[in-house]
Amino acid sequence: MIAELRAVAACRAYLCSQCDDGGMSGLFTAFLIALVAAAQTGEPSGPSFEVVSIRQVPPNAPSILRSQDFTPVLPGGQYVDSRVSLFFMIAYAYGVTNPSQQLVGLPGWAKERSYSVAAKAGPDYSADTPAANDKQVRLMMRKMLADRFQLRLHTEIRRERILNLQVAKGGFRIPAVDPPVPPAKEGLVSAAVGDSGGRMIGKKSTTAGMPGLSSSFCNVL
Repeated sequence: MIAELRAVAACRAYLCSQCDDGGMSGLFTAFLIALVAAAQTGEPSGPSFEVVSIRQVPPNAPSILRSQDFTPVLPGGQYVDSRVSLFFMIAYAYGVTNPSQQLVGLPGWAKERSYSVAAKAGPDYSADTPAANDKQVRLMMRKMLADRFQLRLHTEIRRERILNLQVAKGGFRIPAVDPPVPPAKEGLVSAAVGDSGGRMIGKKSTTAGMPGLSSSFCNVL
């Protein structure tokens, strides 16, 4: 991996994910700046859940185990999760792929407190495909977060250090294996990180999961 900092034109954009750098070459990182406030103005418009239940999970509640393919999004416009933080609800609702680096401005309890959430759309809800259902649930989550947590946010574009993942001299040394045979699924790429370094772990995984996970090592490189 090669860490590099490129000089780019300074720019800021609200409610967008791209900016014009005036033709200069550079890489930008989008940051979602979140604020939990008491004001009730500026709520996002769009579809909303008909029924919502949010309960705080006690700090001493027993841990839970989840399967690799767990998703809180269910058919029919439902979002059901028995243990989720506000931090991860925001990340899902707004499609933040690297929330630990890109979602900032929240109070500490947004990560520390867990909630049991069950939300469902009304009888007139319609989504033709799983992808359409997911998209609608994300929009309804945004409205729910604004209503229940008084969430306000905007997007900024900032200049940041990037990691450029390249194949080392000598070629790719990760051994290839046969792909999983259905109903088996592709394995996830996970990380084991310590105080002085870390390593990636994958079983029947593809390289597609490696770049995003690499950000987990930013603080130890």
